[in-house]
Amino acid sequence: MLSNYKLGLGALLLSSIFSASLIITDHEQNLDAFGCRPGLIPNGNINRCLNCHESASGGDARNAFGIAIEELEVGCSDFWGPELAMLDSDGDGRTNGEELGDPEGTWKRGDEAPGDPEEVTRPGDPTFNRGDSDANGLLEVTDPILNLTFQFLGGVEIKCMDTLDFDDNGKIELTDPIANLSHQFLGTQAPMPPNNGTCGEDPTPERRGEVLDCLEYPSSSCIMDS
Repeated sequence: MLSNYKLGLGALLLSSIFSASLIITDHEQNLDAFGCRPGLIPNGNINRCLNCHESASGGDARNAFGIAIEELEVGCSDFWGPELAMLDSDGDGRTNGEELGDPEGTWKRGDEAPGDPEEVTRPGDPTFNRGDSDANGLLEVTDPILNLTFQFLGGVEIKCMDTLDFDDNGKIELTDPIANLSHQFLGTQAPMPPNNGTCGEDPTPERRGEVLDCLEYPSSSCIMDS
């Protein structure tokens, strides 16, 4: 009886070890798949996972550029070229190639990094003006009103949630529209960057979490009164 128990326990242990090894192997394969991508686009190692994902660690939701790549179903095969370079995945007025320093899409894996690394931006992350909730290019009283409506009444679509986060603390709170109103009418602190007429990418994407992202902000709205 005891020997049968030991045999059963041994079988269960072996089964658990085998299942765990499959999970670990699958996880490692996924890491390898994610890890190859930065080296497949020009200057990809500058922003690494943020080129295609919402967070710096990767493995989470894909941004517009990441979705475009995923639709190609390329795995770790070479996919960069003129067609992908000419797209403006994030709709910010600059093509993917311009943002990655290779406007014509001629870079190949193994080539030296093209362009100026200081000018490389994220092709899946639209530039925006913080505080401009309605994305019309102006900082007006309608912006904090829209923020309040979103928080307490709902029913409004915000395509660039980062515009609501006035203080850039990674949360959308009552303090954001209050600070916006205070800035406009009392001259208190301006919204955290990017702001004041100069569109830019979110300088702190690691604070976004699952709520904050910027799916779309029209490049024509990159002028804002402060």
